[in-house]
Amino acid sequence: MFGNRSNIRSRNFADADYASKISDMRGGIGPKMKSRTGALLGIWWISWLGIIGGFLYVGVFEYRIARSLRHGASTFCLALLLIISLMWAIFFLADHKARKKIDGENSRQVVVTLLTLIGSILAVFTLLGIWFFAYIAPRII
Repeated sequence: MFGNRSNIRSRNFADADYASKISDMRGGIGPKMKSRTGALLGIWWISWLGIIGGFLYVGVFEYRIARSLRHGASTFCLALLLIISLMWAIFFLADHKARKKIDGENSRQVVVTLLTLIGSILAVFTLLGIWFFAYIAPRII
């Protein structure tokens, strides 16, 4: 029923291929799962560019309307545009500097995790800014 167990016992456990198969059988993260996670993470990071672009497009459009009507909300719109844009610029600068200082796989993983967390928080604030420009600002102006 279970086949020849002596073959399993005599196998070299230092063999990387065999170790990855055992890891997969035990529910560990194998190479396929790591590649899927990396792909999803890459898509999430690329989507930030779309979020930033949408924020700038909607924000500049709304700021121009508020400024042309000489409404007091134009200063808040400009401040929101500048602050969130500056936060993204600082994030990408920190990302560039952090990636230069990576010296090992563990360091890389920690840096990627921290940058993903901070970038996700910034993405949420940027989406809130889009929501402000699309739904709240037109009602105030």
